[in-house]
Amino acid sequence: ATVDLRNSLIRPADHNAAIPGNLYLVPSAGSVSWTDTQGTADPAGHQPLWTRKGDEWWPAAQRLRAAVASLPADFEAVMVDTDHLAACVLTKMALATCDSVVVPLSFDDGDFNRLFQDVTGNSLFTDVMIPMHAKRQLRARVAKCVFTKVSSNKNEETETQGGIHSPFRPSNTVMAQMDAMAQQVWSACMHDDRYRALFKDVDSIAPGADGNVVQAFRSRYFTAMKMAPDLAANISKMNGLPICQMTSQTYVAPSGLEGQSGKAVLDGLKAEIQKLVNAFTSDEYNLPLSAS
Repeated sequence: ATVDLRNSLIRPADHNAAIPGNLYLVPSAGSVSWTDTQGTADPAGHQPLWTRKGDEWWPAAQRLRAAVASLPADFEAVMVDTDHLAACVLTKMALATCDSVVVPLSFDDGDFNRLFQDVTGNSLFTDVMIPMHAKRQLRARVAKCVFTKVSSNKNEETETQGGIHSPFRPSNTVMAQMDAMAQQVWSACMHDDRYRALFKDVDSIAPGADGNVVQAFRSRYFTAMKMAPDLAANISKMNGLPICQMTSQTYVAPSGLEGQSGKAVLDGLKAEIQKLVNAFTSDEYNLPLSAS
């Protein structure tokens, strides 16, 4: 029988009025800590999920795929927060179920290179997505690669020299680094078609007006997310308050932290978050922002 995910939903707004009422959550942990189930006394074959090899997860992924497909039409989007270890079977189940994947990127070379090579077998592209694609298990394709925690010089939309659109203006040095890292991904795609096949609708990319297909690739698949100001980020996390719902009023966190963020700061953050979401979904989500 098909699993009905609605039987496992909770509505966070029932516990925290600040969270939008149309958001539902399927908790993955339940009432028992995952760590408590992964002790060394476990019988053979019950090693931690992030160390398991083989395809025993595949039947469960097929059931999850069917469960998501059977949700009513008013569930417009399903998003999965995956494990930070790419080879974990939970991450593989998500990649087998979802249509698109958003890849967070770090400016740290070691973190960035782990997309392609990792001594622990957790390279997202090489160790996970390429083998899944070869076995016809992979559904998700890369919709966006997002440089995260990027410092901002100005709240204005910007395009780097390499064609990467950003909803704000990073420093010139950072923009050059973004272009260079995106170029590395393109080079990998040109060197090995297996990497190219991981990108959503990659065959539809056409050269721009200047005939530059590399720039078209960078423009489609790369963008940036601004580092949120410390006060807004901490108030949001400590109070369970989504930034999209924050106003310029003064907030007091359970820790005693008190403060307010200016309307211009919040309006900029909200607009940038919305543009980022639109970049990997559709304009259906391009709705009026809540008042700050």
